[in-house]
Amino acid sequence: DWFISLSIQVSKWKVSFDQAHYSLQLLEKFNDQLLKYCSNSKGEIITRDNPGLPGTVLHKGQLPSNAEEEAQVAGFPYAELVGALLYLCNSSRFDLIVAVGNLAKFMSKFGYAHMIAAMRCLQYLKSILVYQLHMSGCQMAKI
Repeated sequence: DWFISLSIQVSKWKVSFDQAHYSLQLLEKFNDQLLKYCSNSKGEIITRDNPGLPGTVLHKGQLPSNAEEEAQVAGFPYAELVGALLYLCNSSRFDLIVAVGNLAKFMSKFGYAHMIAAMRCLQYLKSILVYQLHMSGCQMAKI
């Protein structure tokens, strides 16, 4: 069954849900950007083991300071991408929260480093497409 882009599986003692379908749609939507910024010489998208590079700090000093740097990020749908990632974080992909939270600080103005960090989240998403959450219960004891 589906509910607000969540795939829900219900059994007698367990409920599981994931957003693999939404994640796949997100990867398809941003496939051109992934191929442009995150592919190898064979045209294959490089995947990542984690959504953020450990030790990387995004800050205002990485914002564009001249026209050339602004042209480098012009037209990139950063706010749309980060918004979609935030939706995933709030619903089922808690593994992305820290990285996407840092990206969200730069929604109105972003630089090349912020853009690459957002693309890294997509690369991670591609490597771990199905991330299920499970809730289980136990049988109530009869008194």
